[in-house]
Amino acid sequence: MTVTPVVIGPAARADGRGTFASPLALCSLDVASRGDLVQLLDGTHTCSQPLDVPHGVTIRGTSETGTIVRSGLGLGVPAVEDQSVTTTIERLTVMDAEVSGKFSKLSLSDVAIRDTLGSAHNGIGVGLLGGQLTATNLAITGFTSGIFVEANAVVSLDHYQYTNPLGSGSTS
Repeated sequence: MTVTPVVIGPAARADGRGTFASPLALCSLDVASRGDLVQLLDGTHTCSQPLDVPHGVTIRGTSETGTIVRSGLGLGVPAVEDQSVTTTIERLTVMDAEVSGKFSKLSLSDVAIRDTLGSAHNGIGVGLLGGQLTATNLAITGFTSGIFVEANAVVSLDHYQYTNPLGSGSTS
């Protein structure tokens, strides 16, 4: 089975068609729906508004070092009733924004989350309010807290690295 992705380009316009020839801009992410694959092309993607990742969507960059997402207001996975469906973010770097999930099922794979704003930012790399987080090859750098969990959330980590603003960290 071949899945036709919704394509997001770093220099795309909001009126793109979501194809490789006419990609959408990152702020148009809300056009994706459950079951869609959203392919982010190499480059730096910027959105100045809150960026909610649609439930049940896979967001896939080309590579952790080649696909950069900047959303000053964060990447959020909104709360949902059906927690049997996973929202996936893979093969990209999130810069200067936290990734958060609220009572949802979130998977992160080959993802780096980096804060370059310094001590004035003092944020959280991943915030989880309830729900479930599964992460493989996750690196969080520069945030005061790597992963913050509350409300009976379940977390499974494989190859996790955290480095705080003071330079010390932990891995598992």
